[in-house]
Amino acid sequence: MGRRTGSAALTIRPIEAGDAERIRRILGVAFADENRRMGLKQTRLPTMSDELLSFYMTRSRDHSFVAAGRGGPAGFCLACRWGSTAWLGPIAVLPPVQGEGLGRRLVEASEASLRAGGVATLGLETMPRSYRNLQFYSRLGMRFEQMTLDVSRSFGSDPGGAAALFAAPAGVTVEPLGPLSPPDRRDGFEQVARISNAVSPGLDYRAEAELTLTSGMGEVLLARRDADAIGFAIAHVRPYAREEKEGVVRLNTLLLLPEAAGGSRDEELRGFLDGLGRWLLAAGYDALIVRVPTRFPAARDILLERGFAITHSDVRLTWPDLPERMQAGAVHLCKWE
Repeated sequence: MGRRTGSAALTIRPIEAGDAERIRRILGVAFADENRRMGLKQTRLPTMSDELLSFYMTRSRDHSFVAAGRGGPAGFCLACRWGSTAWLGPIAVLPPVQGEGLGRRLVEASEASLRAGGVATLGLETMPRSYRNLQFYSRLGMRFEQMTLDVSRSFGSDPGGAAALFAAPAGVTVEPLGPLSPPDRRDGFEQVARISNAVSPGLDYRAEAELTLTSGMGEVLLARRDADAIGFAIAHVRPYAREEKEGVVRLNTLLLLPEAAGGSRDEELRGFLDGLGRWLLAAGYDALIVRVPTRFPAARDILLERGFAITHSDVRLTWPDLPERMQAGAVHLCKWE
């Protein structure tokens, strides 16, 4: 009874800037405990970098919550919103108060806040090996959508050989927004918003793209066929963990418009990925991770052909009345993280 009294006394409130260190600690403790339960040899979670934690906490503070008492937060649920699409995570609760409904209260607070804001898609991703997580989210009424794969390759040992892999088909170019003048960069952000909405009505990555550049977290790159912007990518280049070395690029978002007359969607996708690879090598990065939902096998196959390997997987879940939506023929590679 004492444990339940303590858990019930915790108050759900919006996150604050001063919660950062506590959130980092809860994340490390809770995920290490779950890794141990799953029987993993390496249970310790790498320490989240200051840059990534700040990025997470800045994106959608209005919809992110902590469960706090006199001793400080004991659990949290972060959220992010891209126009009409939103997702939750990371979500973590300290082991001593797990199993008492605290996680449910946190998720329901974020869910209610986002529903009140009119989102049309809402979900999250979790570890497919964690039966406890799968059961928890299933009991909240969520349904399974698909898997998301991390497809990765390091180029440090053979950058010359890697460069030969990325021979983009004619007509597709890649343009980073970071080096552009302010007016040209603003036009690039307008293209990001336009393409987002064309791929999924109401989707808007503009704020995410702007924050990625202004925070120094990464780069935003437009794909063009001739003079027309046909897609974009958001790449994180800062380490995700304090222990992680520089040089890793995480391609968290890639969108391509529905196939246009006279164009080949697979050819344009191949050209975009090849252009991104050439940009990465020219900028001096030596590893690439691409987040590929399994509904886009062409992207997976193009990368596997280039020596990439599947190194991680998550399962994506959504609420049944707030599923993913996408225009036929469009490409939307992303990871809800």
